[in-house]
Amino acid sequence: MVWQPEPLSFTSNSLPESPLPSKDEIRACTNILFDRLYKVVAINDGIVVKFGRGVQEYEGQVLIFLERHVPIIPAPRLYAMYKDTETLETFLIMQRIPGERLDAIWPSLAEDEKDDIIDKLRQIFDTLRQVPCPKLISMAVWMAAVSTTTCFITGGAACRNP
Repeated sequence: MVWQPEPLSFTSNSLPESPLPSKDEIRACTNILFDRLYKVVAINDGIVVKFGRGVQEYEGQVLIFLERHVPIIPAPRLYAMYKDTETLETFLIMQRIPGERLDAIWPSLAEDEKDDIIDKLRQIFDTLRQVPCPKLISMAVWMAAVSTTTCFITGGAACRNP
């Protein structure tokens, strides 16, 4: 499969109803979901932003690829992706998928609930293994990016029924 990645300054044709946040609004957001090598902030109930120097462009490219070529995979939609040339931070503005973080609730789940989640994850990865790797991305980078993107950004929510 030959696939052309989008330019780093990318804006989707399908945007949410609320306007996309500016860099200043993103940096000022106090609803921080993750803060280590990069930050993940929830702008509102519909938009989450992953940003920082530790954010890689391929993460956004994977979201675009999944939306266009494997829409059955539960992953957030990428609304915009760009790099701040002054700070060298990459910004991924995405759909916020409601749900609870899987790592936070896993210990309290019953074994049958855990088995259900494991089965859903197995189905997701079986589907991904059937998709030809985009020619411009190595298989290792592709699988790592897909794993990170589909399970971390969604907080596992995409893998669990609400």
